[in-house]
Amino acid sequence: MPDNISRHLTGNHELDLELIDKEIQGCYIAIISYIILIASAKQDRLTILEESTGFTPTSTATELAALSSYVALTSSLILGEVAFERLNEIEKNIASGITNASILPNIEIANGYVFSIIGNMLKVSGTVRKVKEQANTSIL
Repeated sequence: MPDNISRHLTGNHELDLELIDKEIQGCYIAIISYIILIASAKQDRLTILEESTGFTPTSTATELAALSSYVALTSSLILGEVAFERLNEIEKNIASGITNASILPNIEIANGYVFSIIGNMLKVSGTVRKVKEQANTSIL
């Protein structure tokens, strides 16, 4: 590998360590969102089993799914922020001649997070609507 191409994420060790910590935090939050989603699925299963025995369930599965969507959005926002911070740092390094690495991979990663954030925003919107619909149905 040529000496002028950084072997590190941005070439700035302090920033790299900070971004890695943020990335780890975002990943833990993503894991939590999946754990909540699993709990939602288990609650859905329990609701179906209770209905088949004639018991009237009080389901929280939809609320858990909405919570999972909010948590996943938080994770995407954190990871997207990291991607854009890396993109900005690489852009600065290229402009100042520190590296001649391609900026395209960082652009693609950052753009991927934009789509992820938009997708998670749509999931939040959809799950919140389902929660509201179920609340209205229960009242009737």
